Amino acid sequence: MGTKLRRENGRFVSDATPEEREAFRQNARSFRTAPSAMPSRSSAAGEKEAWNDLETDMDSYKRLRDDGLQPPSIRGSADLESRAETKMEVESGQIVKDKTTRDQVEKVIKESKDSGT
Repeated sequence: MGTKLRRENGRFVSDATPEEREAFRQNARSFRTAPSAMPSRSSAAGEKEAWNDLETDMDSYKRLRDDGLQPPSIRGSADLESRAETKMEVESGQIVKDKTTRDQVEKVIKESKDSGT
């Protein structure tokens, strides 16, 4: 294995024998790169983002609970906190886009509480 690498005409040239070249090819085929070495292609990048989202949701959930509201789950609490306008929306976990519908639902809920059913 007396392979020499030299530079000729701006290129690297090897004196490797065909057996040495084949051995190199086999070694090169077995080379693997860990996904964590490539953050943009790694599930670790998505996992870190998921943990950051969960942390944001947990903070929002705590603030909503401190305000006396009960969101349906921790996940999505940040979105509920930013978009919900009524207690009903927070506790159901559903945002009502139409103001008329929201007012009607609030009226029905209030009437059902007043009637005791």
